[in-house]
Order: sequence, then structure tokens, then C-alpha cells
Amino acid sequence: MWKYRFFYANLPEILQRDPKLHEEYIEVQERLQGNLINILRAFVELELLTLNEKELKSLVTTLHMMAVGWLSYQSAMSPRTKITEEVIQQGMLQMIHVVKPLATSRGKEQLTLLEDGVRMMGSTTS
Repeated sequence: MWKYRFFYANLPEILQRDPKLHEEYIEVQERLQGNLINILRAFVELELLTLNEKELKSLVTTLHMMAVGWLSYQSAMSPRTKITEEVIQQGMLQMIHVVKPLATSRGKEQLTLLEDGVRMMGSTTS
């Protein structure tokens, strides 16, 4: 996301101007959703998350919306927001916080380690 931050910050405008790009974007996003579904199913099989199929698909939609909309949200909340790696990391942490209540105790331990790793990334870029 950091490398293509300009794209996400102006996404609706860019996609409206180029129908072919919009089609390709949708294809990529459908693959991303498929990958998210497979990852979360694997987490359920590993007993890191407790979800049924309906909850899993709803969680995927929520995480997908967060990933796609995070930069726009940040920009909309403050006109002075600069998109930095720290802002991206905050989005990652926000997604972890959404998943954590659905995690098993072992899953919560793993998510805490992931949070710590994201925070460590932030401390090395500051």
C-alpha cells in the first residue's frame, strides 16, 4: 500500500476516468477477497479464529473495506494528513483490532505478536 498510496488516496476519481482500469481493479480486488477468505479459513482450521462461514465472509468484507478505504478515511478526517508509513501501520493495527475479538486464546497470542511486529516497524521508520 505504501508504494501505491497515491492510487488509494484518489481511487474513485482514477477509476471513473478509466473503465478498463476499473475492470482490472475489480478483478484484482476479487482475487484479494479470495485470498483473504483462504487465509481466514486456514486460521479457523488452525483454531486461531472461531467463525462460521457467514461470519467469515462478513469479516472478509469488513477487512477488505478497511484496506481499500483506510487512506481515504485518513485524508478525509484531516486535510493536513500526510500519508506516511505510520498511517499505513495504523491501518494494519486497526484491522488486527477488528479480528482480535473473534480469536481463540491461541489466536489472540498470535495477533498480539503481530501487533508488536507492526509497532516495531513503526519505531524503525520514526
